[in-house]
Amino acid sequence: MQNIVDSVKNEKSHDYSFTIDFPFFVSSQFFNFAYTSSVMWSRVYEIGPHLEVNSMIETSDGGYTIAGGFDTPADFWLVKIDELGNIQWNRTYGGEKKDVAYSLVETSDGGYALAGFTESFGRGEEDFWLVKTDSDGNMQWNRTYGGPEPEVAYSLIETSDGGYASVLGNCLIKTDAQRIMEWKVGYETNRHLWKNGND
Repeated sequence: MQNIVDSVKNEKSHDYSFTIDFPFFVSSQFFNFAYTSSVMWSRVYEIGPHLEVNSMIETSDGGYTIAGGFDTPADFWLVKIDELGNIQWNRTYGGEKKDVAYSLVETSDGGYALAGFTESFGRGEEDFWLVKTDSDGNMQWNRTYGGPEPEVAYSLIETSDGGYASVLGNCLIKTDAQRIMEWKVGYETNRHLWKNGND
């Protein structure tokens, strides 16, 4: 069993811990969600086989949104649950090959942005794939970034100018609000700058 713990603060600034226990890349068709620190509720969701859960956030409405990969080959997967753990909607995005989301943010317009990699689209074997949805999980746009080398996004933030920034291995990438890449900065393992540009 894989265990992920994510700590957040509520409006009264008390710390709580959210724990998900779930089978990781196995054919069992469920994962568990529990609200700990005197457990308020626990849920088992029968989603489907080959489920990978990689990111969870608390949303502005008091619920939670979870992202990862679903099915074989995997698609980007996004599920919204309310504050009591009830599933509100469940969405997948992808093509004919493997596409997995590793990071998730709630955006300033109330929607969501997911980052990970795609083998279905783009120029390389694994390209950074950025997917933007509305508040109901309907895809609004998507964009790939990368060349022939594998480029997988493991983290994502929305920036103050409406763009996005992400970490791709030893690179940092920044887009503007129109989804155009502004710059990419890379570091060797000795932490010296090796590249600064927009290609």
